[in-house]
Amino acid sequence: MKYLLLTISLLASTLAFAQNEEEALAAHYFAEKEYQKAADVYQGLVKKDFGSFYLYDNYLICLFELDDFKTAEKLIKKKIKTFPKQFSYKVDEGYIQENKGENAKAEKIYANLIKDIVPDYQRIGDLAKAFEKRFKTNYALKTYERGRKVMGDKRAFTLELATLYLQLNQMDKVFDEYLDLLEENEGYIKEIKTQVSSFSTTNDFAILQEKLIARISKNSSSLALNDLLMWTFVQQKNWESAFIQTRAIDKRLKEDGEPMLDMAAIYKSNFEYKWAAKAYEYIVEKGGKSIYYEDARVGLLDNRFRQLVQEGFLPPLELDALEKDFIEYIGDNIYTPRSVSIQRKLATLYAYYKNDTKSAIDILERTNSISILNQRIKAETKLQLADIYLISGDVWEPALLYSQVEKDFAEEALGQEAKFKNARLAYFRGEFEWAQTQLEVLKAATTQLISNNAIKLSLFIQDNMGMDSTEQPMVLYSQAELLIFQNKFEEAQEDLEAISILYPNHTLEDEILFALGKMSEKQRKWQEAIAFYSKIVENHSQDILADNALYRLGDIYQFKLKNTAKANEYYEKLILDYNSSMFVVEARKRYREIKNNVTP
Repeated sequence: MKYLLLTISLLASTLAFAQNEEEALAAHYFAEKEYQKAADVYQGLVKKDFGSFYLYDNYLICLFELDDFKTAEKLIKKKIKTFPKQFSYKVDEGYIQENKGENAKAEKIYANLIKDIVPDYQRIGDLAKAFEKRFKTNYALKTYERGRKVMGDKRAFTLELATLYLQLNQMDKVFDEYLDLLEENEGYIKEIKTQVSSFSTTNDFAILQEKLIARISKNSSSLALNDLLMWTFVQQKNWESAFIQTRAIDKRLKEDGEPMLDMAAIYKSNFEYKWAAKAYEYIVEKGGKSIYYEDARVGLLDNRFRQLVQEGFLPPLELDALEKDFIEYIGDNIYTPRSVSIQRKLATLYAYYKNDTKSAIDILERTNSISILNQRIKAETKLQLADIYLISGDVWEPALLYSQVEKDFAEEALGQEAKFKNARLAYFRGEFEWAQTQLEVLKAATTQLISNNAIKLSLFIQDNMGMDSTEQPMVLYSQAELLIFQNKFEEAQEDLEAISILYPNHTLEDEILFALGKMSEKQRKWQEAIAFYSKIVENHSQDILADNALYRLGDIYQFKLKNTAKANEYYEKLILDYNSSMFVVEARKRYREIKNNVTP
């Protein structure tokens, strides 16, 4: 018995192999446009596997190419008889007539199929898809439209119809379908936003906005319609209209400022600090009666602080005003979690923008003494305090604070950050071997940023040690990096220039240029920074800092000089020439945003 089963199995395998060989031969003839040879092979294959759509479609194409409509008609009649519920074959009956040039006969067949539709969602969808398969978009549309009437459901097949209208570029009807659906079921808003964002142009958004405004005038209480209109303004970066619409939503629906709070976050994420300020001020003006008053007050302060960090500068009077407002807020809310975030921002303002590390240290030490603070916030504050001690010139207190956080959060990202900062501190002090030991462990850090930074610093030390009989160039360079961190720019420049003079053509040449670029940025000397980064791109394109330099150039042009066209030149070069760079993802995102925001 087992030999009989083995024989049957081998026979089946042999037949399958033979059929695969025949399919390959037919496909070869088909690809070479030898349609008669292909048809001869497909004819036999179709007889063996009459239910295969793939074999049938290829055979039918061959018959069309050979003008053998008689055989095609025989084939399709047999298909319809064998598979009477398959609409694709009934549509192909008309498709054959169309290829023969018998358009009237074809249209009659198509019309009868649509006329005979029964109230069955699945069957209606199958017929429409059969028309779509043969690129009969208009007949697919007629199928769905007739299907709505038969089903007595004016919202049936909305997404399918919208897709077909889109293929015909009938944008009015596309948006009518979406908005009808949205008014019926607001839960579709996310899907509609996704669909619209994937294809809409500036002109399309204008059409959609006009339709939304008309519908809102009749249905002003619809949160979904209002939300979608606001979203269209955001997509076009029409910030003023977005503000006006958000304000209207808030007033009309009596939302107490919540939509404007969300809008403010969108403004900030797009670096639109002026409009973010307007959004927060709108809520603050409501006073304490709004439940979002305190959120808006903190948001307004945070917005001004972000603008300072992003632009690296505020006029002295604005800087003093921000300091005063921080202090006032802390005085009103000294023991609240919100106050802690403001205290930390004030410390940053003192240390990095007013050159007052003493005040910064005093604030953070007081902050960390608040008993109600959880351990994580205390640890984050310790890391900030350690950095500011380092800026002040103290290299020992930071080591103690970094070690405390590393110990308390050993298995977490916060502990890994502390460990990296300790390794960097060892590097600053010229303790390169000890730094390398710590960095080796951090290469496997769970946080990608820490891992990348550890790998980068480790490779830097490795690549530049042992090139000379002395470690002095590296000592000078690490010392210069510490001085830059401490904002002691003249002393840092002296050390960097000393390396170039004492050790010409050293492997540190591109790092020196990059350090000078960073130093120029900190001093808002944008053209100087551009010159240094450009030298890296031109003269050290194969070195590890070339992609970093391109990213910095793009950043300066985009955010500091507001020249987005120039910024995109550098982002594009980074994407094309350094596609494995850790900066590629963000560069590609910025590149697309700039491209999409260019007025045609």
